Amino acid sequence: MLDLTGLRQQASVSYTHTEWYSKSILESEGQGMLFTKSVTIPANTTKANPLVASIPICEGVVKHVWVRWRWGSGNLCGCRIFYESFQIWPISLTQWFVSNVQDMDFDESFEMDGVPHVFRLEAYNEDDTFPHNLTVSFAILRPTKASGLTDFLQYLAEH
Repeated sequence: MLDLTGLRQQASVSYTHTEWYSKSILESEGQGMLFTKSVTIPANTTKANPLVASIPICEGVVKHVWVRWRWGSGNLCGCRIFYESFQIWPISLTQWFVSNVQDMDFDESFEMDGVPHVFRLEAYNEDDTFPHNLTVSFAILRPTKASGLTDFLQYLAEH
């Protein structure tokens, strides 16, 4: 019989790691926020007609991204993230982040300086029986007023 205890513990440790990491990086680098979106993807949701969800965020620099699949989705699901009409993650346009027992997280340095401040999440679920859950999180370092003033003064000095 397969022992799943370790996998469940790993998933919960990974989630608390998300909270710890976001708090530590944002506190060490300045004013920041953690944005999280959880969705349930219905069974038989195809890549051609994926679930689409909006993720409102703030202006700033995305410092870290987490993609967390609930246990049991076993390579049957996938997601990708867009900003405006451009696929941002994964970088390859034909690729999807595919579900597995490991949470996916990576450092990033994607600057959000325009409007709208919204990511678009697309997700599919090839399971013909069960819906599956997905959580996506972003640690965003917000610009400070002081850095804006410094950038402005530097711009004036250069021109």
